[in-house]
Amino acid sequence: MTISVCIASRGRPLLLQQTVRTLCANMTLSDTLISIALDQEDKDMEAVWTPAFMAPWNDRLLASVEPREDSLGAKYNRAQTYSPADLYVLWADDMIMPDRGWDAKLAEAAARLTDQCGIVLFGQIPGVLQPGLAMTQKFIDAQGFFCPPYFPAWFHETWALEIADGAGCHVKADVAVELLQETIGKSRGIRDVEFWATLFDAMRSKRREIILKLIENRLDKLWRFSKLTEWDAKWSNSNSVLRDPNRAKQIEQFYSFDAPDDLRYQRLRTAGEELLCQFTR
Repeated sequence: MTISVCIASRGRPLLLQQTVRTLCANMTLSDTLISIALDQEDKDMEAVWTPAFMAPWNDRLLASVEPREDSLGAKYNRAQTYSPADLYVLWADDMIMPDRGWDAKLAEAAARLTDQCGIVLFGQIPGVLQPGLAMTQKFIDAQGFFCPPYFPAWFHETWALEIADGAGCHVKADVAVELLQETIGKSRGIRDVEFWATLFDAMRSKRREIILKLIENRLDKLWRFSKLTEWDAKWSNSNSVLRDPNRAKQIEQFYSFDAPDDLRYQRLRTAGEELLCQFTR
């Protein structure tokens, strides 16, 4: 089973270097890849993301440098499509898997998934919903993408988590995850949290359709279908804190450091408002 670690990075070259060094040092499978999506206008990368740095792992590193996408999900999708594999790890540029053989453990866990369709969950960090998540190609095919391209930040892991929970297609792997920096004031694109959380919840019907497709030929189809009302309530409650106006503002203040209301964001917000109308009318 081939594995690709997909990273969307911007403005944090030294952290990205440390992340890549650690991941590469601890790989044990011969064909594991790291696919990194970078932005053309990100000049911070030029000084450190050089051929000399990449040389020891030239056969493992794939870097695509293109104009910055409007959404973070679209940027992650670029990294994913740039490196075909069987299992894709959704990863950040300030996280590491410190133990040797992390890729072999993920491959072993993914092999336990029925028809190799689903997600692998790993790692545990206080205050982080799910630090480690990997998706099989078949699961991505069912979703229609690696990450939902609708949001400026977050929600990518939660989108997959909801679907895998409803369809019962997830396994766990004993792979440790560590952060290279604290989470406070380190998230990019965190603004209008209440709006994006409302859109995310409104689109739960779309995730429900994907679940129904995944369980269509399963022996437990009727049982899974009967549990979808509970599934909806569970995840709506989980996301409710982000829909609370006061808590949403507090969360923005805690996590955000770079979230300009620029043309890029305005295009994404306008598209989000149109989607919200579609899913609430």
